[in-house]
Amino acid sequence: MSVKPIKKILVLLTAMTLLTGCSAPVAGTSGGDKAAYEGFWIDEYGDVIRFLPEENAYVFKKPDGRVGRGTYDTRNAQISYDRFIYDLISDGEDSFTLNQNGSTTNEGTEVIDAYVFAKTDEVEITEYDSSLLDGVWVSDRGVTLEIDMDIKEYNIEYEQGSGVGTIYDYSDGKGVYLFTDDFSYVIWYDQDTISFETSDPVCADSIFTREADQYGEDY
Repeated sequence: MSVKPIKKILVLLTAMTLLTGCSAPVAGTSGGDKAAYEGFWIDEYGDVIRFLPEENAYVFKKPDGRVGRGTYDTRNAQISYDRFIYDLISDGEDSFTLNQNGSTTNEGTEVIDAYVFAKTDEVEITEYDSSLLDGVWVSDRGVTLEIDMDIKEYNIEYEQGSGVGTIYDYSDGKGVYLFTDDFSYVIWYDQDTISFETSDPVCADSIFTREADQYGEDY
């Protein structure tokens, strides 16, 4: 019996395996290899996602400058965003659609279902470490915000009163926020200037600048 047919079959199987391992995500599915979504993607609203498959993470940037990290499940091509799981449904080319698992009636949940992202090389995302929030910040409206990142707490003083609160980052893609009467998400302009994405009247529409002492040193 000749072994040549068996060798041919083995060669064909090996070639098919190599092709499968290098294939792009199949259109209409959330499958694909681990690095299929690596890099930067942007949607029509200006939202940007950067996938970091080696860290099982992604970075999400809103047009206003809010940046947050979340979990990226490379095995199932899914992300976790604001308490929901989203499938990445590839079109087989250079774009994908987010498909939300489940639904909600909570008006506070940020829904990004059906958002379509296209591959891009035209954007960057600057991440600032949350430890940079530590210190004293003063807004253009006279609000003083003292942040202690060691214990994740803050004190705030303004004309009508004062208060204390806690600071969180749930690693849900939305970034760091101060818990006030509303969720006040940090928007970074640079390491010394921030504002907040919030409806809370004390922090909304205010620019906070890091305060320095008389010697020019940051608090």
